Amino acid sequence: MGIEHTPKEAVDNSAVQPRKPGLRPDNPGSPDQPSRLQSLARAREPAQSQNADEEQAGAVSKDRSAEQGLLAGGAENDDLSAWIAAAEQLLGKPEPTAADGEDSTNDTEEKVEVVADRLDFPGNFKERIEYGRPQGMNDDGTRYELPLFEGAPKREDARQGALGDCGVIAAMGAVAGTVPDKIQDSVKENSDGTVTVSLFETKFKDEDTTVPTGRVIEVRMTKDVPVFANDPHEAAFARGASVGVAWPGYVEKALGAVDETWSPDRGRHPVIGKVAERGYARLDKGTGAWTQAEILTQLTGRSARVNRLGVDAGSAPANEEILADLVESGQPALVSTLPDSMQLADPDVYKLSRQHVYELIGVEDGKAVLRNPYGHLHPKPVPIAEFTNHFNSYYAALEGKGEG
Repeated sequence: MGIEHTPKEAVDNSAVQPRKPGLRPDNPGSPDQPSRLQSLARAREPAQSQNADEEQAGAVSKDRSAEQGLLAGGAENDDLSAWIAAAEQLLGKPEPTAADGEDSTNDTEEKVEVVADRLDFPGNFKERIEYGRPQGMNDDGTRYELPLFEGAPKREDARQGALGDCGVIAAMGAVAGTVPDKIQDSVKENSDGTVTVSLFETKFKDEDTTVPTGRVIEVRMTKDVPVFANDPHEAAFARGASVGVAWPGYVEKALGAVDETWSPDRGRHPVIGKVAERGYARLDKGTGAWTQAEILTQLTGRSARVNRLGVDAGSAPANEEILADLVESGQPALVSTLPDSMQLADPDVYKLSRQHVYELIGVEDGKAVLRNPYGHLHPKPVPIAEFTNHFNSYYAALEGKGEG
């Protein structure tokens, strides 16, 4: 298998200042990047901007969901999580739309077709990245094409690579770990050698709840995904070759391509009007809790919601009950650490990465057990009594009991 490459540090400076020279996305019209994304999409959705999110192994990632330049007054009543949530809404959280949301199935919905070839990706990687087809390696050193699945999908299949999309990978792993059939049913190989990934179109029923619209977005794609030029057998982003399956790379690619069904204004900065990045370049900017809820709905066809833990003294028993119920009910839940400047205690005690998204996988002895989407560097269990010292009190979770 390919060498494991350390994910880069993802920094979102686009909200208030121009991107640094040389850190532009690949030019879709350049000779070495001829095809951006060809779309047959027939749907458009309301505007949303992405908030920065990601983390490098052993370093600090820069999730800038709190925009200091626009909220210079600071945190109100010292409630950092509320300040972050207010900033995220100011920067373009999806507007609610009137909707009735129930679980969806692939059998009855209208289809929205998207054709994805080579999506834009950021150009600020230390190693050169190009498009290719990752392969597995046999014991004798021969190579083979990765299968879509090896048995049922599992959370361990989802491993973050060099892209700053920890929220995307954490959501993929959380769904695979709790309702794996949703993943297995969504990815199909076609007779012409392409792959189709089916995602559920979503909308906001209210400010905090995402629901399926009743339509399915079918993303038909080539098997080309970003790989390292000096190690073309390993995917640069979702690390499929490391785990021996291909589905994570295709689902990640589909989640990058779904923006072709959005309004051109979605993702545009509401103050400075900067044009939104698309494809992998968008995913690299990270996610906030509301976008994570949207991804959970896109992957499952079930409603998801952003809820909030208590931040007052004495909230630990109620918070523990909430988190334990999520785990026991099989509801995928994603939690995000605060920026370093907003940590209320030393996060290194629990080996927590800053501004990073984790999957909640257990509550044991009054402590939260978390999975790092890197597939390693998992933190120590965090006492619920100290949880909001390190984590944003707002979290995203799928609604309804899981099946796995």
